[in-house]
Amino acid sequence: MKQVLKIIGSLMIGAALGFGVSTLFIVLTTDLTFGEFLGKFKNVELLEMGGVILFSILSFLLSIVLHVLIHEGGHLIAGLLTGYRFVSFRIFNYTLLKESGKLRIKRFKIAGIGGQCLLAPPHKPVEQINTLWYNAGGFLANLLLSGGILCGFFFIEGALAKTFIFIFALTGIFFALLNGIPFKVGGMPNDGYNLRMLRHNLESKKAMCTQLRVNALVQEGIRPKDMPSEWFTTPQGDDFNWGDPLK
Repeated sequence: MKQVLKIIGSLMIGAALGFGVSTLFIVLTTDLTFGEFLGKFKNVELLEMGGVILFSILSFLLSIVLHVLIHEGGHLIAGLLTGYRFVSFRIFNYTLLKESGKLRIKRFKIAGIGGQCLLAPPHKPVEQINTLWYNAGGFLANLLLSGGILCGFFFIEGALAKTFIFIFALTGIFFALLNGIPFKVGGMPNDGYNLRMLRHNLESKKAMCTQLRVNALVQEGIRPKDMPSEWFTTPQGDDFNWGDPLK
């Protein structure tokens, strides 16, 4: 019951925020004043208003699903273009992975993760492996696609189409900021945090590549004990950063 109430509360808050942002956007981009805009609702029937709110909520939920797909697709495309190899692609509880040379779909549930694209880094010295685009591909895809579709807001007719485009674009920008601005949630780093750690830290880069390689081999049925032992050896020394989540 608590979970249901949380979902309802989240939808209500989301609807209120969406209405507020939409109102501000309309007032700033049209000749309507705030009072004139609110005055239009006097002639709107309750049923029609409920339909608009329901459509906005459904548009927001659909936008979340689409942007999770776009985000992980951005990681996939950026990784493949920089030499990485496909391992698995997960959206919510469904994972597309490669087993014995064939693509299969399986169900996995990982708490707190809506999507995940895992690739294996190219076989070359760590110093030569590009980790920038693989990590940045997700939030860049959200941002670029949202900005591009938002441009169509002024050329598309129809209130419902405009509403969906606006909600979709705002959701994408939120995704981009949530993943691009460096921070950790529950100890888990986002893409921006990973980028910051990888930028000038070779040990972090080695750790990330090792994790990706271990995951790829596990998918192929190889046990950790059959992998190189140095992959699981923790570097010693006073300068080791135990706060780096990649290590």
